[in-house]
Amino acid sequence: MRLGGGATRVRRHAAGVMLFAVLGCVAVMATRVGAEPVACTRARQRLRVLDQQLRNLTGSAHHDPARPLRRREIDDDESSERRRSTDRDGVTADPGAVHAWHVAHDAEMQALLRQLQDPECQPPSCTSSPPLPHTGDDNDQDGLPDELEQQLLTRFRPYFRFSFDGGAEHYNPTDVGFYLSVSEVLESGAEDSHVILANGLLPEAGRILGLDYEDLGSSDITKSAKASRYHINPLESPPGGSGNPGRHGNEWSDVLARGNVGLYGHVVPVRLRTPESFSPDHVLSASDVGDLYIKIEYWQFFGYNNANQVNDIADHEGDWCSVQVLYSPERDRMGQDGGLCAIFHYAHGYEMRFDVSATQSRDALPDQHWVELRGSAYNSDANLRDGNILNNCVRLVQDPVTKEFCHPLVYVEYGGHEFWPTEDWTFIAVPNHNGSSFQYLSCSPPNLGEVEHPLHECDEGLVILRFNGLWGAFSRSLAGSVETEPPHGPPLHKQWTWPADSSIRWLLGNLSF
Repeated sequence: MRLGGGATRVRRHAAGVMLFAVLGCVAVMATRVGAEPVACTRARQRLRVLDQQLRNLTGSAHHDPARPLRRREIDDDESSERRRSTDRDGVTADPGAVHAWHVAHDAEMQALLRQLQDPECQPPSCTSSPPLPHTGDDNDQDGLPDELEQQLLTRFRPYFRFSFDGGAEHYNPTDVGFYLSVSEVLESGAEDSHVILANGLLPEAGRILGLDYEDLGSSDITKSAKASRYHINPLESPPGGSGNPGRHGNEWSDVLARGNVGLYGHVVPVRLRTPESFSPDHVLSASDVGDLYIKIEYWQFFGYNNANQVNDIADHEGDWCSVQVLYSPERDRMGQDGGLCAIFHYAHGYEMRFDVSATQSRDALPDQHWVELRGSAYNSDANLRDGNILNNCVRLVQDPVTKEFCHPLVYVEYGGHEFWPTEDWTFIAVPNHNGSSFQYLSCSPPNLGEVEHPLHECDEGLVILRFNGLWGAFSRSLAGSVETEPPHGPPLHKQWTWPADSSIRWLLGNLSF
C-alpha cells in the first residue's frame, strides 16, 4: 500500500497491568487471568499445521510464514480458486494438489479462525487509563504534554481484522528494528545495484542517517529536506536466516502476543474553525485560528506489499499504512461522542473519511462488541472509484476496560494491507478485505514525537522520522498502466501532519504520496 530503540519510559496503569519493553519499544500489556483455554491453544496449533501444509504444497515454505502463491486474476469478480500458482521466484505448485487441499481443509481453517475470534482466545488486551491533566513534559515541543499524547494513543488505538483469501495473511506486521537488521541500503531500486551501507549497520541510526552518497545527498531529512532515492533492501538470505524474513515479518504468535508489532504513533495539535474543515493538504502554520483539536495517527509497517496480480504487478517491498483520528478535548469535556470528531482510513490512494457530525444512525451489535455509524452517504455497495466514501460509515469497537466505543475497526486487505472501514466496499482487481482471519485490539504504540524533536521511545523511531529514502528496493510496475515503487517513510506522506512551527515542512513542497 502507498498512501497518496532508545529510552523506555515506564508509566503507571490500572492494577493488574504489566509494562515491559520488547525489542527496545514500549509495549503495554494486561495480565491474563489464568492460562489461555486449552481449546484455544489447540486451535492455534492446528491452524499452524494446516498453514504449513499449504505452504509446502505451494512450494513456498520457510522459517516464518511464506509468501502465498495464489494470486488474484485481473477481474476482481473471479472466484478465489482462479489464482496463479507461480511465485516471483519461479516455483510452480501442482494446481490439482492445491485444489484438493482446499476442498479438504478450507472449511476446517475457517472454523478454526472463527474459534480464535472468541474473546477467550484473544491476546491480553491493553488497558486504557483515565484522562490525565494537561500538564507535564513536552519533549517533542509540539504544545501537547507527552503523557496526554500517550493517553490518546492508548484510548483510540485501532482494532485490526486481517483477511482470509485462499489462506491467512503471510506478509505479517513487521517490527522496523528487525526489518533494518536484515537489510542493506542500495543506491537504486535494482536489487543488484551498489551497496552503500552493508547489512548489520542499519539498526544504528547514526549510520543510516549519516549517508551522503554522490548526488543522492544526505539521507537525513533534517539535513536534506527532500524525498531521496536511497533504497532499503531486505535481504533474501541475511546472515543466519533465509526465505526473505524482512518481507514476511514477525510470526503471528509474536504479533498477537505483543499487539503493537510494527505500529507507531504520532500526535499533533491543530487549530480549526470546525473539525469538518480539516484537510491533509493544508500545511499548519502559526497563523491558523480556531479551537484546539488533536490529530492522532497510527502508522503500521509491513515488509512487503503483495498486490496479488499476475506477474507480481504492483508488488513492492516496504509498506506503510495508516488509520487516523481527529479529537476535540472540549467536546470530550462536554460529553460529546468522547471527543471523537473524524476517523480516516486509507486504501489505494483514497481517503475514506467519516465525520462524526454526519452520523444519521448508530447501529449497535452487542454480540460483536462494536457499533456502526452510518452517514449521509451510506451505501454498502460503494466502489472507491465511484466516490460515496465520504461520510459513508465507520465502525468503533468497545474498549474491554472502559466500555467506551472508541477503537476504529480496520479491515486489512489480504496481501496489500489497505485499511478499509468495512468489509463491504469494492475496488477493481484487489484481494479480499473480509476481516475473517487473525484479529486483535492493538496495544498502545510507541510515540514517535516530531521530526525535529523525536521522543526516542524506541530505537528505530529516529530512523522512521528522519530517513528520507525509500523503505524497499524491489517493485514491479506495468508501463503505461500501473506505476508503483516502495514508499517513503511516514513524514513524507501528506497524511502525516507536521506541527505548525516546523521549519522543515515548508521546504518539502506538495507531498503527493
